[in-house]
Amino acid sequence: MRTERLAALALAALLVGCALEDKLLPAEPSLQLTPTFFTALPGWDSGDQGQALSALARSCDRLASLPDERAMGIAGQVADWRPICTALAAGPADGRVFFERWFLPYAAAAGTKREGLYTGYYEASLNGSLTQSERYATPLHRRPGELVMVNLGDFRKELAGERIAGQVVDGRLKPYAGRAAIAAGALDARDLEIVWVDDPVDAFFLH
Repeated sequence: MRTERLAALALAALLVGCALEDKLLPAEPSLQLTPTFFTALPGWDSGDQGQALSALARSCDRLASLPDERAMGIAGQVADWRPICTALAAGPADGRVFFERWFLPYAAAAGTKREGLYTGYYEASLNGSLTQSERYATPLHRRPGELVMVNLGDFRKELAGERIAGQVVDGRLKPYAGRAAIAAGALDARDLEIVWVDDPVDAFFLH
């Protein structure tokens, strides 16, 4: 019995020691930045860096209303960007020369992983008509009046950020019609159509 107790204590001490060791070990950094050269960037010499200047100008417009001491994460403070925005407002002749003058390139890695995935947003452009026809057959609907959005965080703190959609039927919240049901005509004859478009795939991505 004494031996079993000693073994149990030894095992407990080992587990505690492993837990403490895990806490003491430095966490692998999620972002590593290594200085590099513009010439090392694929396509830098052949790209049109001037297209990025308009986006930078919009950022400068936003920064103009912020205090100099406002932190910008790894990009320093707002004050660090004042000379760049001033130079941009003067009208740089060449985008590549401008970025090489005011910026330093860094290679980004997540720990030991140097390959990344970029995501982006786009502005949808669809062909549509205010009247339904053989070509314009896919409707875009306005929001139905009975559709209810419920923020679950209003009921339980642990559900903050979660929400569901539905409709009230006989005093109870029920799931709303899904995409397939709507495509099959669940909202037909309700006068909810805003416009009719000519490509259901474009409509899907717009949703």
